[in-house]
Amino acid sequence: MKKHSKKLLSLFLAAALTVTFSMPVSAEEGTALFDDSVAAELESVAAELDSLEPGTDYVDKEGVFIADTREDAERIAAQYNGTLKSYNHRIAVVQFKESTVDAFMAAAHGGSPEVPVNPNYIYQTMDVKSDVSVSDSNIFSMGHLDSTLTNDPYANSADPHYQYFHDKINTLKAHETTTGEGAKIAVIDSGCTPDHEDSAFDDEHSLYIDSFSSGTDTTVGHGIHCTGIIHEKKGNSLGGFGVAPDAEIYSVKAFNTSSGFSMSAVEEAFSIAMEKNVNVISMSLGGPRYSSSFQQLINEAYDRGIMTVAASGNDNTSTKAYPAAYDHVLAVAATDKNDNLADYSNYGDWVDIAAPGTAITATYLPGIPGSITGSTSNQNAYGCIKGTSMATPIVAGVAALCYSVNPDLLDMGKSYAVDYVTDAILNTTDGIEYSYQDHSITGLVQADKAVEKIPKSFSKTYTLVDEAGNYGAILGGDIAQGKKVKLKIGDPKGNTNTKELKKALKDAKWTSSSSSVTVKNGVVKCDKKAVIGSEVTITAEIEGDTLQCKYTITKPLVAAGSYTTVSNKKGGYKLKIKSTIKFDSAVKCGTEVDLISPNSNLNSNACLFFDKKYTTEPVWYSADSAFKYSVTFSKKDISKGNVTFVNNKKGRPVKAILNNPGKYTIKFKTIDGSNKTFTYKLEVA
Repeated sequence: MKKHSKKLLSLFLAAALTVTFSMPVSAEEGTALFDDSVAAELESVAAELDSLEPGTDYVDKEGVFIADTREDAERIAAQYNGTLKSYNHRIAVVQFKESTVDAFMAAAHGGSPEVPVNPNYIYQTMDVKSDVSVSDSNIFSMGHLDSTLTNDPYANSADPHYQYFHDKINTLKAHETTTGEGAKIAVIDSGCTPDHEDSAFDDEHSLYIDSFSSGTDTTVGHGIHCTGIIHEKKGNSLGGFGVAPDAEIYSVKAFNTSSGFSMSAVEEAFSIAMEKNVNVISMSLGGPRYSSSFQQLINEAYDRGIMTVAASGNDNTSTKAYPAAYDHVLAVAATDKNDNLADYSNYGDWVDIAAPGTAITATYLPGIPGSITGSTSNQNAYGCIKGTSMATPIVAGVAALCYSVNPDLLDMGKSYAVDYVTDAILNTTDGIEYSYQDHSITGLVQADKAVEKIPKSFSKTYTLVDEAGNYGAILGGDIAQGKKVKLKIGDPKGNTNTKELKKALKDAKWTSSSSSVTVKNGVVKCDKKAVIGSEVTITAEIEGDTLQCKYTITKPLVAAGSYTTVSNKKGGYKLKIKSTIKFDSAVKCGTEVDLISPNSNLNSNACLFFDKKYTTEPVWYSADSAFKYSVTFSKKDISKGNVTFVNNKKGRPVKAILNNPGKYTIKFKTIDGSNKTFTYKLEVA
């Protein structure tokens, strides 16, 4: 199984002046100013490209990377002696003056590129490129659905194109609990038919990358089919019904062909989906090549509580396909109607789960392979096709159902939500081995069991509150070696200041899952020799309620702020760090301060450090959403109304607006037990 950590979090924020953010941090995850590993990666990729075919496997003379600003993108493109071809939604495409191989080798040997640029690989959809056979589509004997529960024609077991997959995953049983209300899901594909009778999309939900003028698909049908598997309406006497028919669904058009489209287009679509703060992203597409930029995007989605589901591929091979094989992605294999692993499905230990993928009926375009209606109208066309492409939205739909069960999961915005849902799905499969020839995949997704695994609500009597003010029945954070952090018992709104709650802090039964971390009355202490990157669960049991905080053990931070480097006598480097960062010029009234990533619109020199001395160029860590902070303004600014907090998701303040002229002091404290602080001092004109 790929990297699916078991972290849990129910995220709320308490006081209006306190903001918290959390993500596991290890000393290996920093951003190097100049790093020999970049050159090594470029050389390795260039060697691999020598065995590939330009124009077939990748777009020659192009590279892809992620940049926070156009200015950054142009600077990095210049480091590769190229020009910026496009920059949309943080995805940058550089145009090289020479072949990709030559450009990579020149950058590796003749320059100091900040980041590795990736080849612009060529992708395809993961459906089987052929008509559905009679044996695939003739499935009269499969029927178990009670047709009285829904009047949709393809939900009738007497229909030759019956949606048998609902039987296999127990959709109707899951729908007794939820049909996906509140969950948000994005399908990155060939687009949609906005006015389809059974799966309509308005302008807000029909999205597309910048190279297209609309999100409509008139030629491919693949995206329409994938969205329909999730979104087809239930009980409307039309077509069939989807796995999560009442989830809010976005179609993001990234291509208009079933093969030969660029990875950069898919990455741009992925970034657009993240901007919509969806809970699940479904991708029935890919190729055999790894890209560090795509893995970075998926990591960002994971950190923000967005689950990614992708198709394993249709080549009947154990060779990895991407994006399915990336960390933090649920890779999906396909089964057939006879409970075999589909003869086309990829397999291997990197594939996580199976779902029905053969003879899947859903919305489609007329007149193309797989179409099962005689209609000439897009508004009432349906199709029956096969592939891991079809299995993927089934699993993504189940994920949407799981998110919708508990409102806290929808609003977490952190990796713990992904882990919670992933754990529920992977630990409730049917456990059956689905085989073809000499290989197999174990475990078909079970919608009803996965939904049952999710608690309908967390504690309504007590909550856990960390020292930064973050609260919920389930929390997460970091704790540094040799350091301590404090937890308190609060009420459901995060208040801790009553006699009853102070007594509950002492009365609670506190336990730790690790001998290297102890806890007493909410004070959590980490041993100096605790293993970096390991996790520990702190549990408080009080009057029948179970509250938890899951910590990731890190190396202690030694400093925070702006810095300069000074070479020492032995040829290494030593940092001079100033914890106070002053602005050279005044900012305007109405300026918004980003409290999630303080360096994004304040000052990129805000850095965090695990070391002060280096034998090579220093490694620095941006003061961004990868870390957890408490944030305070002066009492004067608060009392005079100089600061307005912008709230999002259950009162969580994500920005502060500086309303009036004057001098401001904003203090950020890292929350890992190190308690390192840095302060911004700025003047508002």
